[in-house]
Amino acid sequence: MLRSGGYLARVTRVAVIDVLGQDYVRTARSKGLGEGVVRRRHVLANALPTILGALGPTLGLLLAGSLLVEYAFGAPGTGKLLLDGFAERDYPLILAGVSLYTTLVLLANLAADVAAGLADPRIRAGTR
Repeated sequence: MLRSGGYLARVTRVAVIDVLGQDYVRTARSKGLGEGVVRRRHVLANALPTILGALGPTLGLLLAGSLLVEYAFGAPGTGKLLLDGFAERDYPLILAGVSLYTTLVLLANLAADVAAGLADPRIRAGTR
């Protein structure tokens, strides 16, 4: 979890630094807009799709990490159940658990893509 947070912080930093060097940010500052307005309306709005794009796979890693956390602490949950199924070679349980986690990872990626599309209309599917 700490590694995922560090990764997101690094992606955010790189995206913001990239946007800060763009001409429209310099133009917004030269028009006399306040620094808070420039950062919120220009910098954050244009860096957000990159950040949201990195968020989907990160959520998948957090879900996969929950397997080990549940097993290590003996917490009841689907992760512990799935790992017990691996130990006992319970193939229907393994298939169901892997399908569940795969679906959750895919839904997290889909949610991140939809959020990125809402944040930046230029990347919506089907538009040219």
